[in-house]
Amino acid sequence: MRHDRSSLFTLLLCCGLAAPSLAAGPDPYADARDEIDRVGTALFAWLIDSAEAVNAPSSSADPARLTPTAVVAGGAGTIDVGAIPVISAQDLAALLVPTYLDAVPVDDPWGAPYEYRLAADPQLALDPFAIRAGGPDQQLAASTAYVGGRVDAVDDDLVWLRGIFVRRFIASGLEARTTQDDLARIGAAMDSYIAFTFGVDARSLPAPASARRSPVGTGAIGGAFCPGVDFAMAAVTAAPTPYADVAADLVPLYLPWLPDADGWNTPYDLRWNPNAILSFAPLYAALRSAGADAQFDGDVYTGGTVAAPADDLVWQNGVFHRGLAPDPADAFPLLDRDIRRIDQAMVAYLTDLVGADAPLERRASAGASVYNVTNVPVIDTAALEIELVPFYLPCLPSTDRWGSAYEYRFNLANPLAPTVYVIRSPGSDGAFEGPVYRVGPVPAGEPDEDLVRADLFWVRNPEPAMLSSDDFERGDLSDWSAVTP
Repeated sequence: MRHDRSSLFTLLLCCGLAAPSLAAGPDPYADARDEIDRVGTALFAWLIDSAEAVNAPSSSADPARLTPTAVVAGGAGTIDVGAIPVISAQDLAALLVPTYLDAVPVDDPWGAPYEYRLAADPQLALDPFAIRAGGPDQQLAASTAYVGGRVDAVDDDLVWLRGIFVRRFIASGLEARTTQDDLARIGAAMDSYIAFTFGVDARSLPAPASARRSPVGTGAIGGAFCPGVDFAMAAVTAAPTPYADVAADLVPLYLPWLPDADGWNTPYDLRWNPNAILSFAPLYAALRSAGADAQFDGDVYTGGTVAAPADDLVWQNGVFHRGLAPDPADAFPLLDRDIRRIDQAMVAYLTDLVGADAPLERRASAGASVYNVTNVPVIDTAALEIELVPFYLPCLPSTDRWGSAYEYRFNLANPLAPTVYVIRSPGSDGAFEGPVYRVGPVPAGEPDEDLVRADLFWVRNPEPAMLSSDDFERGDLSDWSAVTP
């Protein structure tokens, strides 16, 4: 039976499917990446909501308890997606459209069908879904096994698995962003390894993202957690850790594939010392890219944003130390992440000081409609740094994402008081509104209002609409990054 073009488009639209492109755009690889990213984002959101609906394993489920579905078939660099069953675009649209996606693309930018794969029991699968595109030759490889890395020939497939393009094309101009995304993913996997191996309550590490989820979150937006603070790569290990040793710890439970080279195809410098978490100076990981010039700038880096593509990008111990300058629209997601990380450090410190879970049970402020920060004394940043760095934080930020000074309050004299600590940012205008706040979210579109967190709860927090970005995220950042709610 033949359909004319108008009837075919009507059929596609009625079933939640995206009409095929009539011709490839000027950058079909970039278009394919964008389409796959959108479907991947929707799949992650669907998986999270499905888990909540059936009380399935949570986003912090131990990945060792999940069933491997993408077989690592020849070492850490080889991935086989063949064990994940194929699902048609129409059946996938029935799951995702319209709640998570307007439409599921049927064909890739070269005019050949995308291949979608969904595990029979995605809640218990380490790799619940995969997506493949055949590339310019419009043919998928006969084998479902791939060596992770760059697409380097016109007949190479694009392959996406668990939030990562294990076979990828890096378009000109996107080298730095791809590199920063890699560092964020590898870093989140390292944090998850540490958390599951040594226990999240032992240190103020971010709570682990599930191995089933994309580790991309606000960590991939960039910037620097501690501008102006120096960090030496040798503080973790004197020399780079062999790729195979890092991959042995992270693949496949925490990453389906460990990226080996940056956006300019220069090998990453990986420093990995997980046993350092048992020491009194737990500097356990550092990652860096040499940038566009393929030359490292030295061993010691001052925290901040990079000024040129040739500058090195550096991630260390759960945070970006040297990152791309973030878009101003990302200030709230970054600030939300930063404050939560400081909050975790304070809770870990108090737990060690006065006993397990003691700070968590005293949230007298939670549920109040009004909060007065003067109930807790101000502490100098340098004094608080002595208590928290490096055991609970690699560094303590003195300024927020707008460059304004944080105000820290901490009742060191009486850590058993009803209220113990406060973290305040004055917002984009750099001026605190006053000591008394009505508890509730900061309305979207009002970035000049203060953000306030106290005793493990938000007094004034960003609305979810202020936390969206173009990464694998939605309103609840904890679902997408290695950050607790």
